[in-house]
Amino acid sequence: MGVNSMKEALLSDIIQKTREEVQAFEYRCSTMKHYERYWKDLSNHFARHEAKMYSDQLVDQYVSDMKNQLDTGFISNSKYKNVRRAVYLLKDYVNGGSLHWRRMQKPCQRITRPEWIQILACYARHLQKNLKSVGTIRTYRRIAEQFIEYLELKGSPEVSEITPKDVSSFFPHISIRYPKGLHVVLPTIRSFLTFLEVEKLAAPRLSWAVPQYCHRTIPPVSIVTNEEVKKLLQTINRNTPVGKRDYAVLLLAARTGLRRTDISKIRLCDINWRNNSIEVIQEKTETPVALPLLTDVGNAVADYILNARPKSESPYVFLRHCAPYLQMSSAVCYEVTRKAMDRAHIHQNEGERKGPHCLRHAVASQLLEKETPLSVISTILGHKNKNSTKVYLSTDVKKLRFCALGLTGIEVAREELK
Repeated sequence: MGVNSMKEALLSDIIQKTREEVQAFEYRCSTMKHYERYWKDLSNHFARHEAKMYSDQLVDQYVSDMKNQLDTGFISNSKYKNVRRAVYLLKDYVNGGSLHWRRMQKPCQRITRPEWIQILACYARHLQKNLKSVGTIRTYRRIAEQFIEYLELKGSPEVSEITPKDVSSFFPHISIRYPKGLHVVLPTIRSFLTFLEVEKLAAPRLSWAVPQYCHRTIPPVSIVTNEEVKKLLQTINRNTPVGKRDYAVLLLAARTGLRRTDISKIRLCDINWRNNSIEVIQEKTETPVALPLLTDVGNAVADYILNARPKSESPYVFLRHCAPYLQMSSAVCYEVTRKAMDRAHIHQNEGERKGPHCLRHAVASQLLEKETPLSVISTILGHKNKNSTKVYLSTDVKKLRFCALGLTGIEVAREELK
């Protein structure tokens, strides 16, 4: 059955084909019961509209009706999520002719005009030609999408009709969402508008409406001490498969300083057991880094692989522990650290970071205490720019005290001290 013909097939046939594809994911019976329930509910929705043939419009209407029930409190958020997932599987099969498991994206406002969709695709290719990293392209595109959504919200002017006022009014709007991230938003919008100007799609000098400077408040580097790391590790139950995985993930972050995206993407072939080393290509910088595999880290990873890792053909070390057994996401790595901090009552004050990046900061801080040169720390952390490592100087309080200026020679009257 071709992709085009599937959109003209019976809904019951689509459900049956999707059911057969989903069985390969090895979902639990309880999960399959959820999907069956909502597929039956969807079938009833079609029946109420006297329709038997599959229709994207009716499917979207069904999801919209369930969203209204969520907003009015008739159904829970978990039920609505299951509804979306069940429908997502059907639409995925209809559009692709088969199913490949992937995480369901959160619903978001969509850009409706084909002109803007085409421009965004061209902009992404432009960034690729300029050798931007995958992470940078993802960030630039997301912010450009939000700029376009803002324009459509205001009345969706033509690309050629965008004015400097439209550009300047966007920043107070976006600052609500990114109060600490305008230093990223400004160059992104400037890049996007410059692209439009070069392609002669927008008025010349439109990028001049983007502010040249944005005051950036750099918060203190958030770290955890050695004693706090021990408390974090003690909160994990290593007698369960998930506990063995989480312990290995947490220990790996605490000892190597690897980013969570890099931990989640470690493959079995990246670990050299003979030389006791880990070699990965960092996602953020796309540069290779080789780190020693310390004894306790190696033991924890080996314990997980041999005694807890689900049987899977996946090349990645850390996997999901519910079907399908695929690569663990970086979000899970964050949650492992956050939950351990909550259990250990660490970093519970407002504004304190809780992710594995705190452990990365801790590694840098420990290296500074041992008077390791910044160039070496930069290499260990995999920084592309050595200046990125200088932020960790603020963690070495003992040496910062030597930089403090005395008050000798500054004579003040007692009244001025009051």
